[in-house]
Amino acid sequence: MIPIKQTIIKIEPQTHVRSTKGDSWLFAVSDEYLKEYDQKRALQSPSAKPGRNLNRKRQLEKYNAYKEELRWIVKKQGFTMPQGHFALWFYIPYPKSWRKKKIAEMLYKEHQSTPDWDNLTKSLFDALMPRKKRTNGETGPDDRLIHCGAIFKVWVRPEEACVKVLEYSDSDFMDAFRHGHPSNIHEH
Repeated sequence: MIPIKQTIIKIEPQTHVRSTKGDSWLFAVSDEYLKEYDQKRALQSPSAKPGRNLNRKRQLEKYNAYKEELRWIVKKQGFTMPQGHFALWFYIPYPKSWRKKKIAEMLYKEHQSTPDWDNLTKSLFDALMPRKKRTNGETGPDDRLIHCGAIFKVWVRPEEACVKVLEYSDSDFMDAFRHGHPSNIHEH
């Protein structure tokens, strides 16, 4: 299969961070308040983790900043996420703690640890194709429209971190995966 289009998004892939409406209060109060609140909770309950809410706020801020930067980069490139017939390659930098031997062993090999591929994909789609509330009249692409794609994770050098999107013709892509099509369900 030869891609018909290749887009390189020069950003270090980040994982999805699940948030709820219940997290909104974290942004309505100051960091100082959260520190005090967390300290009081830790004194009241031995199972409460110190700094839990402030850490949660930082985690959500980092994730929101990642999505904003990702949107800015793809807008500058004029990129639109395809709805199918694509491969996503997440190039993840190896940890700074790795020794030279481990780097030589793992560089450009399959990334088989956290973050999971589905969480990397979710964060990408959340940024580029946020869910629309059709009942509120919102329009535009969202991730429900994606019908097929292939996902890969690979270890790379820190300066090579990025997301690569390879787009294929419908027929090439479907031919590569035709054995899974319902019309071939009874093939051996």
